[in-house]
Amino acid sequence: MEEQALRKIESGRQVGKKFSFVKNGETYWAAVALQKHDEKYKVYFYDIMEKDMAAENYWTEYKLLFSTLDEALLFISSNINVDTNDLRPLTGSKIFDPNTIMST
Repeated sequence: MEEQALRKIESGRQVGKKFSFVKNGETYWAAVALQKHDEKYKVYFYDIMEKDMAAENYWTEYKLLFSTLDEALLFISSNINVDTNDLRPLTGSKIFDPNTIMST
């Protein structure tokens, strides 16, 4: 991951990516985001079938908390199939509210 992106994460900026993919002939929309908040690294991910978007019937949804940035990035690259180099600082609307993922 680029040094500039790492600095943004460490400063508390939310980085993420929205994307679509096709699985078994169905179009899915997905988003992943990462933010340092309360000294923890919070990851949010969802995917939803395009036909279920109006009902907000998510196929998968994760709200996870990590102690280190390396753990969070490893989870994203290993489980979500997103290249962490594609995560970009978000402007305007965020993908998730970091207060919804509670620190322990």
